[in-house]
Amino acid sequence: MYLHGKKYLVRNIRLQFRKKTAKLKHYVSDFVLAVLNNKITEINLKRVLIVDDDPDILEVFQLALENEHYTVYPLLSPRFIFKTIKEFNPDLIILDIMLNGMDGRAVFKQLRSNPDTEQIPVIMASARYDETYINAQKYHPDDYLEKPFNIALMLQKVNRLTLN
Repeated sequence: MYLHGKKYLVRNIRLQFRKKTAKLKHYVSDFVLAVLNNKITEINLKRVLIVDDDPDILEVFQLALENEHYTVYPLLSPRFIFKTIKEFNPDLIILDIMLNGMDGRAVFKQLRSNPDTEQIPVIMASARYDETYINAQKYHPDDYLEKPFNIALMLQKVNRLTLN
């Protein structure tokens, strides 16, 4: 499925998840009861921080990743990215290049230059730049996602980088 129109895609994803939600309700209630009864002691969901200035794109990422059992923290602005990283402790960051008022490449450079964040895998995403351009830069992301993107391909890249 390719992202052609944001509203069309978001609507279709919402419909898919509503259908799956009905099937999963009893599983969730059983899971919650197991947690409350201390039958499950540790939940180890991988955490993904998504930085994009488009709320519709953030929602698409969030719905797709949460459906695959990831914990997602959507961030509209990279202004507080280091504070968020410290609090959320992500296993992966998906970072848009063209951010409102800020360049994602500069944010990426800061991430790689900081000893606390240099080891966190990063997927750069952009509708404007292709993978060749990104790989020609001084700092290389762990992977690249060109918009419009295929959700299955995005999930494959996320799974690979989080070893999920």
